[in-house]
Amino acid sequence: MTIIEDYCSAVRSSITNDGHPPLEASGLKLQENLTLIEQSLERMEKRSALPPPLVNLKHLIAKGLSATASLFSPVRVAYQWVDKASNILNNKIGLDAAGVKQSYHQLLTEMCQQKQKAGTLNTAIDNFIKTTRSYWSGLFHCYEIEDFPRTNNDLEHAFGMLRHHQRRCTGRKVAPSSLVIRGSVKLACAIATKLHSFTASDLAQVDIHTWLELRSQLQKHHKARIEQYRFRRDPKGYLANLESRLL
Repeated sequence: MTIIEDYCSAVRSSITNDGHPPLEASGLKLQENLTLIEQSLERMEKRSALPPPLVNLKHLIAKGLSATASLFSPVRVAYQWVDKASNILNNKIGLDAAGVKQSYHQLLTEMCQQKQKAGTLNTAIDNFIKTTRSYWSGLFHCYEIEDFPRTNNDLEHAFGMLRHHQRRCTGRKVAPSSLVIRGSVKLACAIATKLHSFTASDLAQVDIHTWLELRSQLQKHHKARIEQYRFRRDPKGYLANLESRLL
């Protein structure tokens, strides 16, 4: 009886295993695990060591796998392409930007030429290719700069680190407006100072003209925020002032 329950537990585990989509296809894992269970039951059946409840279980699994076999074929083809795309972009072999770009372009060409193999997922492949091309101009920039974040998750982590320290210093849960106005400077400084301690001599080497240009941009953003605040506080008065200045 315990063995029967253990086989049922294996089936339940296979059915309820959601995995981590999209790079771990839970459906394909389900088919693979149920196939292994069926093969195990079949081996026991050949040895006449299979009680009636497990014979019924084997027939149910075989029936389910047979009925859904055609559905898994396009999923398997599409998953192989997605998995290959993931491996190329992870770039564990350390290709430069040009090498990654060439490998990914070859994959897209293969998907375009063989998308009919994906069957019912044909339109999904078209959407994958279309979306990839829309990001193409900046997709490989991260491979040109060492330690540059490669995903939105990495970038979110960088922003989250700055907000975490700001909350600790100010006690405010919401990010201050200064993060929007001076975010391009604050975020860069937060990351840079974590990696390197800057001295007065380092700061003295900064190009004064670049510094003045950057400061001018920050002041422009600051002024825009002030004007927006003034309009929200008194729309009629703000517009009356504009009309007066125009006249």
